[in-house]
Amino acid sequence: MTAWEWNEHDRKLMAARTLPASRLRELKMPVLFITGAEDIVIPPPLVEALSTVVPGAKLEIVPEAGHSVYFERAERFNRVVDQFLTESLAVGAR
Repeated sequence: MTAWEWNEHDRKLMAARTLPASRLRELKMPVLFITGAEDIVIPPPLVEALSTVVPGAKLEIVPEAGHSVYFERAERFNRVVDQFLTESLAVGAR
């Protein structure tokens, strides 16, 4: 497979697995966006913009982290996810 064919394959695969941005406002469940401040794959301004479309979404921009926040800043990532899940479960239990 050539690089061009691979890129086309990858683009089609992502399109098939991705919820269109226009449908994000329909989400009814708690949503957490986490991005690294230095992410060059999905830049923080894009993640920030997406987070404003989802009703009630939480956004965490982790300093000194790139695309692999969960690996680069694992302790911070885990703390943020744990807090989000705890808060979401508490709200859901009401």
